[in-house]
Amino acid sequence: SNISSSSESSGEDTSSDEEVSSAQSTQQISSDISYTPSDTASSDVTSVEFKAMTAAQGVNYLMLRPKQNHPGVAEMDATYEFILTDKLGNNILDGNYTLSTNDNSVKINGNKITVPWALRKSGKALTVTATLKSNKLKKGAYTFNFKQYTDNPTFFDDFNTLNTDVWIPATDKDVMGVVENGNLVFTVNGEGQKRYEMMTKEFKQAYGCFTARIDMPKNGNGNAAFWMMTTDGDRYIKNPAMPAQSNGEIDIVEYFGTWKNRWSAALHWFAWHPDYLCSSGDDKLPAEDIQKGYHNFSAVWTDSAIYWYYDGELARVYEGDGVAKGSAGMRLLIQLAPEYKDGWGGTYDPTDYPYQMKTDYIKAYQFK
Repeated sequence: SNISSSSESSGEDTSSDEEVSSAQSTQQISSDISYTPSDTASSDVTSVEFKAMTAAQGVNYLMLRPKQNHPGVAEMDATYEFILTDKLGNNILDGNYTLSTNDNSVKINGNKITVPWALRKSGKALTVTATLKSNKLKKGAYTFNFKQYTDNPTFFDDFNTLNTDVWIPATDKDVMGVVENGNLVFTVNGEGQKRYEMMTKEFKQAYGCFTARIDMPKNGNGNAAFWMMTTDGDRYIKNPAMPAQSNGEIDIVEYFGTWKNRWSAALHWFAWHPDYLCSSGDDKLPAEDIQKGYHNFSAVWTDSAIYWYYDGELARVYEGDGVAKGSAGMRLLIQLAPEYKDGWGGTYDPTDYPYQMKTDYIKAYQFK
């Protein structure tokens, strides 16, 4: 299993056909001059001698691409970091070039851009151009065609009430929370309390964007989680090339107050393997301010990858086994499960009460 927050291409946003052709052509400068690209950054790429170029030729001299292409979260801005190379494959340092775009709503900060949600949902293609400071004829460009979501959420609950037509206890051993001031509230006051775990009664969806705005517990050994799973005989297909099918679970966020500034995100599935398979093991993601008020935890699930986000910033990408086309829909779950012994959350402290989890809203969008 491979987990990365900086793989070079996700396949979700693509360059234009012209740019793809240009990128492919860089594998060989001419029929008799080939090269091996270098991973070493070059601070003086203009020291390499090339034939004089016209302005039109210069536009395709540099190769620009995002470090990680990703769909972005519905209703939130999306940030992309870029890598620039010359046609020999030498990296060009960030300070040696400038970025520009064909839309003035995009914010540019060095080698990063922030694209507003309004632009992404408009369907307008965005072209980003890099220009070498030492020679303005030398340029490179990349065009985004952003993944499109439905115009309105396919699921939305702002918890003004606890709607029992929408939510049910996940099992007969679980209890529902209470609604206070527009929040779903789970409070653990001491030992022996049951697990809070709610599941959507009817709603289930395969693929799309799923977000919850949560104020996480500040202390306590309780598993605060927003997640998804197949139920009632629905099957999560592991791989269309394999005959086996499996149950599936996407953990959008799992958190214990004892973890302080770390959180977990993972995909789980069962198949021909005798034990369950998991995309992340015990890896944790950093979030220094996770205990300071509300934060958005999101997953964008496609048929080729799962992207996890913290406040709209890409935190993890998984593109390995366990992600496939044709999956059944998953239900949404929200929980706070106290643990009364040492475990995954850490060391149990019988005096560390009360602790609380508050959820402002949960939303889902489907792809068009």
